[in-house]
Amino acid sequence: HGVASAVGEGPTRLGALLDLVLAIVRLPDASGDADEKLERAARAHFHLCGGAAALASLVGSLGTAAPRLRSLRREVGEPLLEILVSLLSTREASTEYGLTLSLCDGLSPQALTLLRLCCHPCGSVRRRAQAVLQAVLLECDEAQYRAAQLSAARCGALLWLLPLATGAPVERLVRMPSGPRHQWEEAPAARKTKAKSVRIESPRGEGGEGAALPEDEACRRLVGLLCDCCPPALGQLGRMVP
Repeated sequence: HGVASAVGEGPTRLGALLDLVLAIVRLPDASGDADEKLERAARAHFHLCGGAAALASLVGSLGTAAPRLRSLRREVGEPLLEILVSLLSTREASTEYGLTLSLCDGLSPQALTLLRLCCHPCGSVRRRAQAVLQAVLLECDEAQYRAAQLSAARCGALLWLLPLATGAPVERLVRMPSGPRHQWEEAPAARKTKAKSVRIESPRGEGGEGAALPEDEACRRLVGLLCDCCPPALGQLGRMVP
């Protein structure tokens, strides 16, 4: 029902409910084929019950919350984004592609909310939002991708991301490649193999599956995705980083 309708229950109770959802869709210390099958089955049931739409609606509510509710962004946003990171990134092998597509359909219209969460004062919220947004931009279809790029350009999202992306010298940002290419730009045969191979490390490096990307690197990749073949964004970048 979104953040606003959950106020009566309190952010602590809503956060606890999201922790419970996370425990359902991500088995703790999962290892081996048996655990993966259990996790996949739980996620498939979550999908059939409308879980993707519910999560996307909750993300949207974070963006439209009244000023007095902004404190909920951390208490609710942190477990919510952790669920999405697990589904789309760190444990994506257990996520059926239909659920991935449903999440992208629901989250791509919330790109601006995710962008704002990428600049949240809380580092754990910020890093999770960066991972979720990159996963969505890589997996969504071309129309959704271009719409997200244009929305980001119209609201000046590069102004938010560049300070986070320039932990390295500005010259490196200017000279670096455009970042991960979107999966639909591959040849049709390559798309089928790449679509499920995209991996973004967890902000916490969970499960021992590798270290997290440094935040400046994660933001440079987002800048690359938002600017790739997008004249308005490239024009803004050119004016900001001559």
